[in-house]
Amino acid sequence: MLIFSVLNISMLNVLSSRDMEGAAVMNKYFQGLGPTLGWTAKLSKARMDARVSQYDVTPAQTHVLLYLQQHGGHVLQNELADYLQVKPSTANGVLDRMVEKGLVSGSDARRRLIHLTEKGAEQQALLQRSFLDVEEAMTRELAELLSEVDSVAVIDPCQAAPEVVPDVRPGRAFLLAAVLSCFFAVVVLLLKETGEDSIWLPGSVWKRYGLKTVGTIESRELAENVRYFFSRKGQAGEGLYEDVAVCAAQEGLDAEEVLERLKEACPGLIGDGWFAVPWPVGEPEAAGRLRKAQGILLAVRAGSHAGRALERTLEYLGQQDCPVTAAILWEADERLIRRYYLTGARSGGGKAGTGSEGI
Repeated sequence: MLIFSVLNISMLNVLSSRDMEGAAVMNKYFQGLGPTLGWTAKLSKARMDARVSQYDVTPAQTHVLLYLQQHGGHVLQNELADYLQVKPSTANGVLDRMVEKGLVSGSDARRRLIHLTEKGAEQQALLQRSFLDVEEAMTRELAELLSEVDSVAVIDPCQAAPEVVPDVRPGRAFLLAAVLSCFFAVVVLLLKETGEDSIWLPGSVWKRYGLKTVGTIESRELAENVRYFFSRKGQAGEGLYEDVAVCAAQEGLDAEEVLERLKEACPGLIGDGWFAVPWPVGEPEAAGRLRKAQGILLAVRAGSHAGRALERTLEYLGQQDCPVTAAILWEADERLIRRYYLTGARSGGGKAGTGSEGI
């Protein structure tokens, strides 16, 4: 069925059975499909040219009339040149002769827009009728030549092949998806960075909140940092402050326990004048005691959401004119801290030291 569809499209103008010589030659070449199609096209062109010539139009003028009829009777001259696949000068010559015959007209002196005249429309209708007559004769006579075929019909005249336009929508959709994915990834990272309030390392307290830290309760440098931060003149050997407040930075943190553990970790440094103060935001009256202290050690509990409570505490202490001397990271994961700084020391040399300088 597909082969005969191709035959139908290509053999639009085959010779009638009266052309016995042409039919004999056709039968001679019918054993091969390619030669048969070529021979049929040659003979059909001869018949069609003969039919067209009686209307005093050339094949090129015929194509112009058909193209104008298919496009509403009005087309641009450069479109006709592209359709005929000729140079603009050649298209001008064709149109000049058609204007002389009254088949077409131009909208201005340059004929940029070509119009199909009434005479041209009548001529086109006659040509179209001739094409249909030749097509009908071709299909009937082709069936007579082929004994295996009962009848032949034109399924699709294929007057114009549709233009194949590549679909760029999938590519554009993929590119848009990639751009949006990158955009949302950046937004998520920025939100995560700005909203990050976890505190796991002593260095985080210094980087985010500007508080120097004495370290954790198990830090080897804890005693030396306590001696330095809470000395009278900031120098070792000058004596420590006598009245130092150990203040809880979050609700539920026991400042008394922190003070006791400090006395155990730093024997001889923590005097009797050191005292514990509960979370000042929960007990606002504690701010009076903090203002009288010579120094404030803020106990900050490590955790994933410790930053917000610390910010609230620092804001309240700032309003009450209670400057924080240093902080201690409470309930910290010592293994995590050691692994973090040890890994940094191996990979980045001295950079790990800067992260723990505030410990």
